[in-house]
Amino acid sequence: MDIIPASDLLEREVAPAETEACRIAILSTPRTGNTWLRRLLDSIYSLPQVVADTPGDVDWDQLPSRCILQLHWPLDIALQSVLSKHEFKVVTLFRNPCDTLISILHFATVWKNTNLWMGGLKGDETSIVGTRPCSREFAEYVSSERAKLLISASADWAETEGCLTVSYESLVHDTTRELIRATEHLQPAPAEVISAAIEANSIAKLRSSVQNQHFWRGQPGIWKTLLPHELVRDIYRHHSAAFEAMSYPSNDDHRLSQSEADANWTGLELATMRQEMAESRRQLKQATDELNQSRWKIRDLEVAFEKAHASIEPLVEVGPTILSLSTRVNRITRFCGGAMASIRHHLGLNGKSIRKGCET
Repeated sequence: MDIIPASDLLEREVAPAETEACRIAILSTPRTGNTWLRRLLDSIYSLPQVVADTPGDVDWDQLPSRCILQLHWPLDIALQSVLSKHEFKVVTLFRNPCDTLISILHFATVWKNTNLWMGGLKGDETSIVGTRPCSREFAEYVSSERAKLLISASADWAETEGCLTVSYESLVHDTTRELIRATEHLQPAPAEVISAAIEANSIAKLRSSVQNQHFWRGQPGIWKTLLPHELVRDIYRHHSAAFEAMSYPSNDDHRLSQSEADANWTGLELATMRQEMAESRRQLKQATDELNQSRWKIRDLEVAFEKAHASIEPLVEVGPTILSLSTRVNRITRFCGGAMASIRHHLGLNGKSIRKGCET
């Protein structure tokens, strides 16, 4: 379990709501906007973010009274009970399964830990790493028990009492409206705070803040240019329950050919590579500028050190002489002190002799 400190992106006075207990749990299919929504809600409510791979990784009794939990996990009665006991409000995200599967395909190639999703239940994404939407491996994956487990998670959680559903497509097309709807269910928030949270967590800004392409395209409906019509029909056939539960159409009129899908995928991957290279160049330039600034600061410190050294160098040269004189003065002082004591002693004796002579 990792706890990310609450966001300090928004400078505002603490509102009364920020002192109230507030626990939110995002339980959804991977690649449906979980992390984006988590960061938006963190910025709105200023909540520590708790990220875990399994319910067993969460130290439930030690959680802060205000937090937002993100967990990819199938509907589970035991987990429901724990969430209820600890007063969590559950949120799940809907996204078109075709877009979700495309996003999983891309992300599995750039991030090697997708096996952590759902605790590795029903397999992992190893078979589709580096493949294409039109590949045999991907066609087999979309019909696998692993894919069914992942895709069904959001639809299953949506059926639970009190669960708030958030549409990824609506979150992209009208972020303000969807967040207002969500906060009315969770905890009302001022309009200006919602606007500031949206500005601070734009997809473009989040994309540049990570190295693993976590925020890839963020474009609803991209599947229409990447999946051939035969595969779209297969996806619907294997995941029809999720399509229907989330009110997505079957897309029977989709007519993209395999050659068109392949060409579009190649173009998209090249565009992604160019984007990554441009971002890498930007980060390299930023790092170079910071390094140059550090070098100038070091040079300024070196100059200051040289000046300080020059100012004390004469003192260093006379140091041995001063030390020798100090030693001699100490010796003379000790000698004079002893001599004066001897004189006082003798004067005292002579004074007594004089007084005795006068008395007789």
